[in-house]
Amino acid sequence: MFSSPNEFKSYVNRYYDEGTWLKFVREFRKSLLGIPLEHLVREFHCQGLEHRTSFFSEELIRAFDRYLLPRLQENDAQGNPTRILSLPCSSGQEVYSLATLAWDQGFRDFIVEGRDVSENLINKARSGEYWMKPNKDKLEPFIEKGYFWARKKGRKHNYLSDLEISPSIVQRCNFEVQDILLDVISTEYDAILCFNLFMHLSSEGREVALSNLTTNLRSGDLLFLGESYQVNRGYQQGWNLERDRMSDYNQFVGELEKRDEGEFRKMGESNVYRRV
Repeated sequence: MFSSPNEFKSYVNRYYDEGTWLKFVREFRKSLLGIPLEHLVREFHCQGLEHRTSFFSEELIRAFDRYLLPRLQENDAQGNPTRILSLPCSSGQEVYSLATLAWDQGFRDFIVEGRDVSENLINKARSGEYWMKPNKDKLEPFIEKGYFWARKKGRKHNYLSDLEISPSIVQRCNFEVQDILLDVISTEYDAILCFNLFMHLSSEGREVALSNLTTNLRSGDLLFLGESYQVNRGYQQGWNLERDRMSDYNQFVGELEKRDEGEFRKMGESNVYRRV
């Protein structure tokens, strides 16, 4: 993929937000000299990028209830399967949440796929094992229904997690490694959820990612982007750059339908679009 550390550094500086590489180098706390390229790339994907995901977030549930549920119902009535993509999926909580919500509504002919640039996170997602404590309140109703299994811990057990996804949910989910800045999404999806990507990219990175993400969306397919930021007028030290980054992202998300291509239309919210 990359032939040298300098080539990888150029890739990061070209496609990611300003300062991403320098921040990674400072926090890596190791000399980059002599580190195998493969290890460097893996560390950047794990530590140099912001990974954010959770079970049954308000944003996810709102997207499901308002837009994905009607699509599932429509496809089911027509005898068509439904395919949903989450990218970046981080360690998979969003994917399993979507599959659980669809299964709980009685749907069976669907698949939810997760893709992420980090192989380590994809392997974590495939394991279907998590710590329950940070998500206990949200998960308890689904544990009661048997979609998640809470393990009982004792002195004789040393689990790496205390929560496991039910096989009925796991079988509706697939996970793959993909760098959306380098490869096009070739599979057709009814909906793509992309909640934590574009705010971390440069202007060029956003254009490349958007093209690779949506090239094969069909007319009527849905695109969900991360919600806009609330940007205040504070002038604290170091805040101006962050404020500008947020404002740039808000403009990108809110004006997607104004682009010359005219490919997308808002669905009533600034971050939800339908392919024309």
